[in-house]
Amino acid sequence: MENTNREGFGSSFAFIMAAVGSAVGLGNIWGFPYKMGLNGGFAFLLIYLILAAFVGLAVMIGEHVIGRKTGMSPIAAYRKISKKFTWLGYMAVIAPFVILCFYMVLGGMVMRYACSYLTAMIGWNTWGVETATDFYGAFRINGVQMVLWTVIFIAINTAIVCGGVGGGIEKFCNIGMPCLFVMLIVIIVYVAVQPGAMGGYQFMFGLNIDPLKKDFLKVLKTAAGQMFFSLSLGMGAMITYGSYMSKKEHLQRNAVIVVVMDTLAAIMAGMIVMPACYAFLEGNTTGGPGDTVKCGGEAEDEDEVFLQRIDVRRPRPPLRLHAGSFLQHGRLYRKPHGLPVLLPRFHRSNLLLHVPA
Repeated sequence: MENTNREGFGSSFAFIMAAVGSAVGLGNIWGFPYKMGLNGGFAFLLIYLILAAFVGLAVMIGEHVIGRKTGMSPIAAYRKISKKFTWLGYMAVIAPFVILCFYMVLGGMVMRYACSYLTAMIGWNTWGVETATDFYGAFRINGVQMVLWTVIFIAINTAIVCGGVGGGIEKFCNIGMPCLFVMLIVIIVYVAVQPGAMGGYQFMFGLNIDPLKKDFLKVLKTAAGQMFFSLSLGMGAMITYGSYMSKKEHLQRNAVIVVVMDTLAAIMAGMIVMPACYAFLEGNTTGGPGDTVKCGGEAEDEDEVFLQRIDVRRPRPPLRLHAGSFLQHGRLYRKPHGLPVLLPRFHRSNLLLHVPA
């Protein structure tokens, strides 16, 4: 028999911050802008907002109701409703376990990257490679460091969870989540003042439903998957948080706040990434780390011109030029044939640009 006499959250704010902390993560900061870039910007955002308002909110309220009503874990909660639903409880446990298998690895990578960036700000180079642009590939194939930083990330999470609901999760989220939103606001302001950033806002908020006409089901499927993943629905998290919710808490109001804040975090991440793509990457919104993207319309001859992703993760690094490269509008390009050509209007002296010949 499961013990339902459990420690609860100290306040409504604490519950909301913890629930938002569960929902907001790499799915918002990384996944949302990436999928938006692949699915037409505004069209994807429109479908996502509709699904979040009419599907995500309803499911979240339902999971909170199940959790608070039973005061049990997902497996026990579904079993209490009906034994024939017990399998749903097991699925709700298996799903986050599978997600954590890759999430912990990504968390370790983010920590390693953040540490190198912060130490570079004080002049201590810990990238371990010649240029920061080589870091992603080098770190990815370094088994020892990958395991080490994954273990560090797991240890930190374990320490927070071992502190309990009030002494661990609540205290961390009460500080961590407001800090996250402050950082997002700072970066949004920084990107907004960069030349060319307006194109990103037009991509996100400019009325364009052509992607829906072209492949509505693809956009719908992608937005729905992102919505369920981002809001931590169907994986037992919100049932678990609901089981710690006080009977005096306004359940519907808390669910609305969680959905709104999670969606707001995703949109804020999009307001960072999309304008940055236009300010630094000539409007490419579909690539991943280390991609080389064809940049149409830039060449004045028959040679193809390629745009190599630039790295903005290291403050004030040296500019490196190589044979077969040239600068235009502050970006480094590579032509398969020819010597370096320096074109005017360079205005990104604080960015590291590196394209091997």
